[in-house]
Amino acid sequence: MMEADGFANESLFPLTSWTMLASVRAGDAASESALAELCRRYWKPLYVYVRYRGHNREDAEDLTQGFFQSLLTRNLFGRADAERGRLRTFLLTSLQNFLHERARAGAAWKRGGRQSFVPLDAEDCEAALMAYTAADSPESAYDRHWAIDVTGKALAVMEHEYAARSAADHFDALKAYLMPEAATPDPAETAAHLGMNEGTLRVAIHRLRARFRAIIRAEIAATLADESDADAEMRHLVAALRRDSR
Repeated sequence: MMEADGFANESLFPLTSWTMLASVRAGDAASESALAELCRRYWKPLYVYVRYRGHNREDAEDLTQGFFQSLLTRNLFGRADAERGRLRTFLLTSLQNFLHERARAGAAWKRGGRQSFVPLDAEDCEAALMAYTAADSPESAYDRHWAIDVTGKALAVMEHEYAARSAADHFDALKAYLMPEAATPDPAETAAHLGMNEGTLRVAIHRLRARFRAIIRAEIAATLADESDADAEMRHLVAALRRDSR
């Protein structure tokens, strides 16, 4: 089924985060694969938080993997309930507790001694850390990278949708208009490049932004107990991105 502007209604995020949590909680054969998917979705902001707490790169990778393992082996996800609110908050609170327990025990995760759910390619996280200042808190760094990840997923969905319509060149030309804090090209030049007048271009940009917001909102709503909280989370996301563009 297609929307009026030609986009498919189906999301590229078929499983909500709370649905995956339920699978992990069940403890069946699908638990580890569900946890691996959660790790793929959320490890970057969690890794950034650990690094910002002062751990070196190698230890941060181990602690992040160890945190996800603890969620499975200790059934911490069994304590999670969609009725409790934001998955973003649940994961950060659980990680804080995990790091506190490790520090109190005076123990560190030993490399090679536990399961690795996904390979952690931390290069882009390390590059982002270079831009953070000493005034930033680990929590604000976590929120920023969460926001960057959510918007990055939305961009990937839109790129897929435009490519399916054989309009990848249009998306490449228009995506610069999606981020409110980014410098945007001159509309007249973009219109000329795409072979359309400026009025048509402005309509295309308006639709592009509306679709972008809708995808982000749907992804955020999948992590909330109450979808009515999505607007507040959207505002939180925009504020985190604006802090990133300082």
